[in-house]
Amino acid sequence: MKHFQWLCLFIILGCEDGQLARNNDFNGTESDFVESFQFTESVSSDLETPTLLVDRSSGKAYSGNVDRLGNRQSTSQKYLNGLLNGKSIKKSPDGSWVEAQYLEGQLHGPMRFYDSDNIIRTEMFYEKGKLVPGNPL
Repeated sequence: MKHFQWLCLFIILGCEDGQLARNNDFNGTESDFVESFQFTESVSSDLETPTLLVDRSSGKAYSGNVDRLGNRQSTSQKYLNGLLNGKSIKKSPDGSWVEAQYLEGQLHGPMRFYDSDNIIRTEMFYEKGKLVPGNPL
């Protein structure tokens, strides 16, 4: 039993930044978001290089969910190592919304525009940040 306790302690302390011990989800207003995070500027001349979301208090790239409420829209996004990764949803006050998929900071997968009645109005498909012609969906 004593060895099991030491093993658990070793695993928890060995996780980078105590990942098992904290919840990285952010839920707040747009102004709370601006106070808590910043986007790094790309040092590359490559316009396709995504910017990183960085936690202002730690200076580290952010991983977790971000739900924020602004004056003109609400946003729900997932980040991994500072890059958009997974589903991103933006909702407008009129009830229309956009859902997109990201992989390592680039659009990758379907992007759908819905009206206020949840009917798809436009649908596109991206692969590694590039629009795929012919919409294979």
